[in-house]
Amino acid sequence: MFNCKQKKLNRFRYYALSKNLIYNWNMKNVFLSLSLSVILLSCTNGKNKNEDSVSEDTWDISVFDLMTDMKAGWNLGNTFDAALDGQSETNWGAPKTTHQMIKKLKEKGFNLVRLPISYSGTCDDQLQISNELLSRYKEVVDYCISEGMYVIINSHHDNNPNDDNNKFYDMGTKYRAQSRVYLSTIWKQVAECFKDYDHHVIFEGLNEPRPEKGETINGNTANPFYYEEWNPACRNIIINLNDANQVFVDAVRETGGNNSKRFLLVPSIAANIQYALADDFKLPNDNSEYDNRILLSVHYYAPNGMSLTGEQSEFTEEDKYEITNTMECLANKFTKKGVGVILGEWGTSNLENTEQRVAQATHYVKEASRNGIVCAWWDNMGEEKGGENFCIFQRERLTWKYPSIANTLINYANIKQVD
Repeated sequence: MFNCKQKKLNRFRYYALSKNLIYNWNMKNVFLSLSLSVILLSCTNGKNKNEDSVSEDTWDISVFDLMTDMKAGWNLGNTFDAALDGQSETNWGAPKTTHQMIKKLKEKGFNLVRLPISYSGTCDDQLQISNELLSRYKEVVDYCISEGMYVIINSHHDNNPNDDNNKFYDMGTKYRAQSRVYLSTIWKQVAECFKDYDHHVIFEGLNEPRPEKGETINGNTANPFYYEEWNPACRNIIINLNDANQVFVDAVRETGGNNSKRFLLVPSIAANIQYALADDFKLPNDNSEYDNRILLSVHYYAPNGMSLTGEQSEFTEEDKYEITNTMECLANKFTKKGVGVILGEWGTSNLENTEQRVAQATHYVKEASRNGIVCAWWDNMGEEKGGENFCIFQRERLTWKYPSIANTLINYANIKQVD
């Protein structure tokens, strides 16, 4: 019997940290409208490369078959999520993504690529996404599709506001209306661009959404990385997120085409598992003609010391228990009820402890697979010793820095049906 209640652990235990995240507590609330005309021009040249060979029947795929086909996932981290004007993917030092890189991932056995992308650094004040950014991003999506892989398209560091624009979403009550505007206008553009793609393209509405400027009720402040059942501020940000997730789903479905039946990923607060397990967290309503088209997105870096802080080099029995417990809790609320779960970010850092990292990955992926959960490794290209150095694939060299870890991710990603 496993206990799904939150343990009083390090506040970062369930925190999926984004290295370049900047907190800013002084954002103005501005609302602007958007025209789709320019962005549609960038998406008319080129269709899903599998479009002619994919029959309509492929949309009848079950959640279990989808997860089984995905197998193991990998993130193109610190790349399009770092986009700024004129530097759509190289702003944080990433090399330009090539088709050969994607081929190497496929050859290794990965069949899911999460392609984090941020729109706020290039869109204008009317939330018009950069034509240059989306056109280039679409090329990389097509690399994956041509290899028969699945692709997750998200909205990554757009929860990173600054003082002078409206280019963000935020789970604070003060910014609920602003979040609705941003998510609706951005996702209508993205959905229009990819509406002809088949079920291999999955949209993920938000990345690690939380109240950047805080949420306090009667002196109680919500901690987005540690759920407190008694705290009304925690409950409030969950309700705000439920609304934001619904806006995302409605915006995508409204564009029609294949988007009327596409699989969509929605996160919990901060992609935190304990927030996902909270009673107040609800999946959005969905008018798709198919059942169970809404999937859950969570991030889970465990143990914290082997991944984010770099303070722990050994994988312990206590760590094994916590991972097993957490995966079973996710299964009890979601996968056993037919809801697909993707652990969109996880990994361990280089602490010159490869053997222990392989042990962690073996247990982690086994437990996830046993509970019907797909895992996507966060690869931010970091190769130094210390926390947040998650590189396993050296992109420019087309070599595997830690082939034993990569092989483990593939070999144990045998998704099981759970009842």
